[in-house]
Amino acid sequence: MKLKTDFRKNVLTLMFGVALAQIIPILITPVLTRIYSPEDFGVFALYLSIVTILASIVCARYEQAIIIEAKVNDAFLMLLISLGVCFFVSVFLFFCVLVFGSNISVLFNNDKISEWLMFIPISIFLSGLCQALSVWFNRFKKYKLLSISKVTLSFFTAFVNLILGFLFAGALGLVAGNFVGLLACFLLLFMCFFRCGFKSFSFDVFDKILLLFKKNKNFPLYDLPATLMNISAHQSAHIFFNIFFGPAIAGYYFLMQRILSAPISLVASSMQDVFKEEVAKIYNQGGNTRALYLNMLKKLFLISFIPTVLIFVFVDYLVLFFLGEDWLPVALYIKIFMPSFFLRFISFPLSFMFYVSGKQFINMIGQLFLFLSVIFSFLLGEPYGVVVTMTMISICNSVFYLVYLFLSYSYTSNGSANFERG
Repeated sequence: MKLKTDFRKNVLTLMFGVALAQIIPILITPVLTRIYSPEDFGVFALYLSIVTILASIVCARYEQAIIIEAKVNDAFLMLLISLGVCFFVSVFLFFCVLVFGSNISVLFNNDKISEWLMFIPISIFLSGLCQALSVWFNRFKKYKLLSISKVTLSFFTAFVNLILGFLFAGALGLVAGNFVGLLACFLLLFMCFFRCGFKSFSFDVFDKILLLFKKNKNFPLYDLPATLMNISAHQSAHIFFNIFFGPAIAGYYFLMQRILSAPISLVASSMQDVFKEEVAKIYNQGGNTRALYLNMLKKLFLISFIPTVLIFVFVDYLVLFFLGEDWLPVALYIKIFMPSFFLRFISFPLSFMFYVSGKQFINMIGQLFLFLSVIFSFLLGEPYGVVVTMTMISICNSVFYLVYLFLSYSYTSNGSANFERG
C-alpha cells in the first residue's frame, strides 16, 4: 500500500510541475500564432530539430546509467562521465559550425538558419547538462525540484518568445526563447547540485571510471544509435518538410506535433520518470516487474482514450477558435496523426523496460526500422502531396508502437526469475 501511495504522490508531484510547464506555452500559443507566421515556425522547427537530435546523444547516453547503477558512488561517477562527454562533444560541434557553417545552410536549403547556427552547439551543451542533472536528481526522488526546473524552462522560453515577438520580425524570438529557457533551467539545477549534490561522496573511487565505461558500454554502442534514430525519426520530419514542402508546411507540422506532444510531456513523461525509479529497484531485487508494467499500461490507456476521441471530434472548432483561420491545416494534420500519438502516449513510459533489461541492441534495431520508415514515407509520398506523406508516416509510427508494447511486456518478469541485463 505504501508503494502505491508513494508512486501516486511522485507522479502527481511531477505532473503538477509539468502541467504548469505545459500550460504556459499552451496559453500563449494563440498569441504566438498571431505574431509569428507559419514560415517563422518552420525556420524555428528546423533549428529546434537539429538541437533536439544532437542533444539526445550529447552525453553518449551515459546519463541513463546514473539511475540504474546500484551504488551511489558509481552513479556519481556516471554523472561526471556524462558531463565530461557532453562538454567535449559540444566543443567538437562548435568547431564544426565554425568551419562548415555555410555548407550547413546549403544542406538544409534554408538561408535563414545560418543566422542561428552559432546558438546550436551552445543550446546542445546546455540541454545535455540539464538532462544529466535531471537524471541525477530523479535518482534521489527530487521530484519537486524536477518540476520547478520544467516550469523555469517553460516560463523563460515563453517570456522571451512574447517580448521579442512583439519587438522583432522573424524567428528571433522563438530561437532566443529556447536558448534563454535552457540557460535558466541549467542554472537552477546546477545551483542545487553545487549546494548538496556531491558533499557526501568519496573521491577515492575514480579508478573505477574505466570499469564503469566498460560496464555501461551498451549505452553508447546500442542505445546511442537507437536514440539517435528514434529522435531523428520524429525530428527529421521537420527538416524534410522544410526541404520538400517549404517552411510554411513545416510550420503547420511543427505546431501540430507541439499540440499532440503536450499530453506526452504532461503525463506520460512524468509517469515514466517515476516508472524508471520503481521498475529499476524492483528489477534489481528480482521482484515482480510485470505487475508494475500492467498497472502502468492500464492507467495510461484509461487516461488517454476519452481525450483522444474528444479531440478528434472537435479539433476543427478548437483550431479555428484558438489558433485562427490561417492555421486551419493544423486540424487536418492532427486527425492524421492522432492514432499514432495515442499509441505513443501509452508505449513511451513502458519503453524503459528495454533499458532496465539490457535490451539496447533490440531497441536499436527497432529504432532503425522506424527511422527508415520515415525516410521511405517521404520518398514515396512526396509526389502525391503532403497529406499522403503524413498518412504514411502515421501508419508506420502506429505499427512501431504496437510492436514495442508487445516487446516491452515480454521483457518483464513475474518475480520467479529475472532477465539478466545485457
